[in-house]
Amino acid sequence: MKHDVQQEMKLRGYLLGELPLEEQVLVEQRLFLDSEYVELQQAVKDDLIDEYLMDEMKGSEREKFVNHFLLLPEHGADLKIAEALKKYLATENTPSPEPATNDTHKDEPPGFFPFSFLNKPLVWLSLTVAALIILSVIAWIAIRAIRGPAADGSQQAREPQPTQSQPDNRQQPVPVPHNHNKVETAEKGNTNGSPEHPDKPPERRSAPAHAVVTATIYAGSPTRGGGSKSKVRIYDDTEKVILRLPLEFSEPYDKYRAELLSGERKIDEHSNLKSQPDDKYGSVFVTLSADVLRQQSYRIKLYGVPTDQQSAEPPITYPFNVQRK
Repeated sequence: MKHDVQQEMKLRGYLLGELPLEEQVLVEQRLFLDSEYVELQQAVKDDLIDEYLMDEMKGSEREKFVNHFLLLPEHGADLKIAEALKKYLATENTPSPEPATNDTHKDEPPGFFPFSFLNKPLVWLSLTVAALIILSVIAWIAIRAIRGPAADGSQQAREPQPTQSQPDNRQQPVPVPHNHNKVETAEKGNTNGSPEHPDKPPERRSAPAHAVVTATIYAGSPTRGGGSKSKVRIYDDTEKVILRLPLEFSEPYDKYRAELLSGERKIDEHSNLKSQPDDKYGSVFVTLSADVLRQQSYRIKLYGVPTDQQSAEPPITYPFNVQRK
């Protein structure tokens, strides 16, 4: 139970944008591989929406819900569905006013059938549905009677003739182009926030397309498939670069240390790295700032940090080239 609560709190922080970039990457990797984790995320998402609609979310959490959670279109759609359901339930639970008594029929004799029941909307709805059903049945019977002989003749015409075959001269239907101008106009016109929720953002702002770039770098000068060094593409809006380094040590270590080198010059260093079980031997993820990388060749030296019972192995080198777009 404690483990589930910790997972729910981590997913809550992920949905509100409170987790560091490294933990966000780990959560997204697990969501990609674990279907039960996806179901738990949906439950946490529903709880956040309920707290927002019930005004139980205050302070910084409410600001993060509006400025981060609602940026995704699917989250906004879930919120609209929950609002509609809340209004429907509020309407159903509202007691209907007592009908006014009509004293005009108080002295009428037994057996008299007043027409005051026709003032009820439910009665009119039932009568309308019944009338539509009856009209549909009558129309179906009439169409069946009219098309009966024609259908028999078309069935005989479709039977193969023993002496000759007739070519199919039926005209193919012409596709009708759809007009999306009205839909686009409606979507462009609806840019203001809802008057019922003034704290909602007036428009949806999407995150940069290449804010985080991920790449897998293999050990050695050529890649495993043969050829040149691994390539890492960095764009103008890139902020972070996450490099996945598949482990090739003879034995696993509790911690690892990575050095970023340009030639023989050390540019950056990361320690206390732990392996992630995403492969047979696991991988180590190194997060770099895009500002320190130029369009040139680099290499990462990965060291295994031994314990008292382990002996240190030589470092493994991961070369790669950086291309800026």
